[in-house]
Amino acid sequence: MKRRTLLLSSSAIALARVHGEELASPAATLVDCQLYIGDHPRRDLPQFTPSSWAALGLKQGWVGHFGAFSSEANHQALNAELRQRCADLPGSVAAQSLDLSQQTWRRDLEAALAATARSKALLRLCPSLHGYDWKHPALGELLTLCSQRSLPVQVVAKFEDARTQRQDRPLPPLSLREVPTICERLPQLRLMLLNINATEAQVQLRGCRNLWLDSAMIEGAAGLAGLLGHWPKDRLCLGSYAPFFYAAALPLKLQEAGLPGLDHQALAHQNASAFLG
Repeated sequence: MKRRTLLLSSSAIALARVHGEELASPAATLVDCQLYIGDHPRRDLPQFTPSSWAALGLKQGWVGHFGAFSSEANHQALNAELRQRCADLPGSVAAQSLDLSQQTWRRDLEAALAATARSKALLRLCPSLHGYDWKHPALGELLTLCSQRSLPVQVVAKFEDARTQRQDRPLPPLSLREVPTICERLPQLRLMLLNINATEAQVQLRGCRNLWLDSAMIEGAAGLAGLLGHWPKDRLCLGSYAPFFYAAALPLKLQEAGLPGLDHQALAHQNASAFLG
């Protein structure tokens, strides 16, 4: 077994043992909305295997491919590999990618939808890495199409804290300025922004009633509970951003929030189920 694979599996098992039965039961009810397979373009990260995946004990996990971060990716081939890998990870949902700066994006979209016609379909986009933003005509076209087809779409807003990035190769964040207008224009759109922090949610995205967020970069012991005081309770989902962050820490994050029963269940899995449809 590779060292990085062992690290992922060991971290999950160690956390479960330290906290005993407190983690074993809650984890089985959790939906993790942001996970990845494949090689990260800049970091040596652990890989999910069937055994390390099972150790997490998730009810469901939405899995994308780190290869989608590349501006030169063949997304039709990448999505085919992703679907094949997800077939070995029980409870996983393939978060398929598109690059709207490529002329082939419509063909890639139809191929992705055709391959998931009998299962849950989910898209995950990385606009800032592919050189376009919310004003790009193709993104407007795609979001309108997703709204019409009731197709959920995730958009990665940022990839790393600016303090941890290489200055010569920064990973640019996506502007949030246009998001409220898009949500107002497409009230039926199921849109989730990934890796938003609490300040961005409360300041730049305030009032976006039909927008979902994940929890990967909502930090602090009271981070989730604090945000829910300012954000719709049915529009926040759990996301680990694993293996960039540890997936095994997700149950702890929810436990530390100390939410009452109904809010706990909503954040654990109900909000995610409503988003995915």
